Amino acid sequence: MNCKGEIPETILEIAGDMDKATGLVATSEISHATPAAFGSHSPVRYCVAEIARQYIEETKVDVVLGGGVYNSSDEYNCQQFTKAYNQLLSNEAMAELAEKNGYYVVDTTKEMMTAAHSGNRKILGMFTGYYEGKTPEMFRLNEYGLTDANCKRYDDYPEDEPTLAQMTETALDTLELEQDGFFLMVRIPDRLDRPRQIPRLPDGRDARLRQSR
Repeated sequence: MNCKGEIPETILEIAGDMDKATGLVATSEISHATPAAFGSHSPVRYCVAEIARQYIEETKVDVVLGGGVYNSSDEYNCQQFTKAYNQLLSNEAMAELAEKNGYYVVDTTKEMMTAAHSGNRKILGMFTGYYEGKTPEMFRLNEYGLTDANCKRYDDYPEDEPTLAQMTETALDTLELEQDGFFLMVRIPDRLDRPRQIPRLPDGRDARLRQSR
């Protein structure tokens, strides 16, 4: 909201107004503050059920891929959002809402690939992951021989989890079907060796993605 009390459109919404396809890819929860800034209007970043609901029913993002929906809290007056509060506080509830709105809902790499190859234009992917989000850099700590405070290995990367590159390529395959073009936000992980996490894609897509950053 600006100083005049107006709610400006996000870049994603402007793209949608131009009849472009839109997408959000994140290694965190899909309702993390970064994708939320592109696909929703919420005064509080922690009202994640409402943020995810807006992706589906308000901004109508075509492709949303990342971790699940977690951690709405009474501490931040999230109950003001009556359409989401206590109704959409689980991945299952969000998946049901998405399906009612024409989305193909996936939660494994195979399902995600199938959805893209089948020509689906609207895909919601909510994947499990490290604690409450999908953060591949945490899974890869084992590659460096690092352990937690109790000298235990971190979890291995889940077998059915798509990588950031796979999610990004799926989003591109889907959004490129729109003749009027598309807008895609990809959230790169914050921790560890950030450059290694930038998606490496075939057919020149890697370079195009870098140019769009």
